[in-house]
Amino acid sequence: MANKDKTAFDFFVETVATIGFIAMVVIVIVQVVFRTLAWTSMDWGFEIAGFLFVATIFLGAAVAMRTNEHIRLEFLNNWLPPRPRLILKLALDILAAIFMIVVAVGAYQMIWTTWEAQNVNIEWMRTGHFYAALLLGTLLILFYLIANIIGHMRELITMVRVPGTTPASPNAEPPGDDLGKGKGE
Repeated sequence: MANKDKTAFDFFVETVATIGFIAMVVIVIVQVVFRTLAWTSMDWGFEIAGFLFVATIFLGAAVAMRTNEHIRLEFLNNWLPPRPRLILKLALDILAAIFMIVVAVGAYQMIWTTWEAQNVNIEWMRTGHFYAALLLGTLLILFYLIANIIGHMRELITMVRVPGTTPASPNAEPPGDDLGKGKGE
C-alpha cells in the first residue's frame, strides 16, 4: 500500500507507535541518568518501558504488515510467474492470519489469567496490560492481513482468463453468463 493509500486509521496507528517508541526511549534515558548521576532509580521506569516496548513492537509489526515491509525470502517469489506468485502470497498471508488468530486467542486467555496480578511498582498496572498490548497489536496485524488476502483474491479474479478473451477487467461480465444462448442472440 503506497503512502497515498494511507487512511486516517493507518496514520493514527503509526502516530501511536511512534509516540510510544519515543516515550520508551525517553524513559530509558531518564532512568539511566537517574541511576548514573543521582544514584537513585525510578521504580516505575522499567515496567513502563517494558510495556511500551511490547506495544510498539506489535504496532510497528502491524504497520510493516500494511506496507508489506516484513523481512522475507524473495527467491521463490522472484522465480515464479505472476499468477503462481500471487497464489503463494495468498497462501502465506492465510497461514500468517491463522498464526495471528492463535496468538490472539492465547493473548486473550492470558489477559484474563493474569489480570489480577498487580505490578509491584505501579499499583494501577496489571500484568494483563502487557497481554492486552499483544492482543491489540495482533488484531491490527490480522486486520491488515485480511485486507491483503482480499486484495490478493481480487487480483487473482482479474487474472482469470476465458479462452479467446483478454484477462477479465473489473467491469467485464463474469464468464459463463452467455451459457445456453445460441449464436447471434
